[in-house]
Amino acid sequence: MLAHQEKIEICGRKIPQYFWFMLSGAICDIFQALIDFGIYKIYTYEWERSTVCWTLSYIISIVIRHSSHRLLVFGDYEGSYCYSLAKTYLTYSSSIIISMISNHFIVTLFAFSHRDAWLITMIWTGILNYFMLKASWKRPKPENKLSVETQESIDD
Repeated sequence: MLAHQEKIEICGRKIPQYFWFMLSGAICDIFQALIDFGIYKIYTYEWERSTVCWTLSYIISIVIRHSSHRLLVFGDYEGSYCYSLAKTYLTYSSSIIISMISNHFIVTLFAFSHRDAWLITMIWTGILNYFMLKASWKRPKPENKLSVETQESIDD
């Protein structure tokens, strides 16, 4: 699945996987921001408004992130879609909890605006998530098939 990624080079150097994660994450961050904005318009209570919007938009955006990371970063996942999505939610769960607490303190203690708290929380969770997902994402094991070139040389 990652054939496109592995072939792209700039000045003869392969683009690092983290670049693809940042690109995928940036696309998903736009979706999360739109979801956050929608929730902000619907959730009109003042109680923890910024943190509630952050948390719900983050939880909802994981479905989009899972697909985007499969396509742009990590390649095919091991097992079924539902199994892989569940693993992704489990991987993100600690990040959701930590970022929810962090977002709360950024808004209440440091008096950042909803938007600024969203951006700060997004930046640090993106870095954490890359390392957590990289460690947990498993690709399907390649089948023990001989490559075409190896098979041709055996046939000769």
